[in-house]
Amino acid sequence: MIVNRYDTDQDGKLGFWEFSNALMPIDTLTRDDLERKKAVWDLGFETKELLRRTFRKIVDAECIMENIRQRIGKQSTVSLRKAFDALDWLGRGFLTTNEFKRTFDWYADLQGSSAYMRVDTVELEGMIRRFNKDKLNGRISLPEFIDELSAKCPEKPY
Repeated sequence: MIVNRYDTDQDGKLGFWEFSNALMPIDTLTRDDLERKKAVWDLGFETKELLRRTFRKIVDAECIMENIRQRIGKQSTVSLRKAFDALDWLGRGFLTTNEFKRTFDWYADLQGSSAYMRVDTVELEGMIRRFNKDKLNGRISLPEFIDELSAKCPEKPY
């Protein structure tokens, strides 16, 4: 699931930039700071432990997402097309950060301004990056939406 998630060129392996994108923060300022740091060739125990924990969190997140995808697939009442159309309130045929922000804000207002449903720009950017397969335009098409919410693995409990 990790390779499927970060393998943008679909060659079945993670190149350097794909590997980096798995570990680098979304926030551009923090990312730039990390890229400017001087390289250290010998990773210490603490760094190796942080990397191990980071990959464990990535695996956990992918398992949670796959579990949700499989639950969506089991529910015959869920129409991904209708969900996409509901989010695409302008009828443009794609979704951007604005559509998701509008939906999260509307839901939070409906629930009485729940802070849990309020999302910040970095979180929304992370979600757009997850769904947006071509990574170039910042827009989520219907096929990208359906692909991200469709099961990736044969049914197994996670």
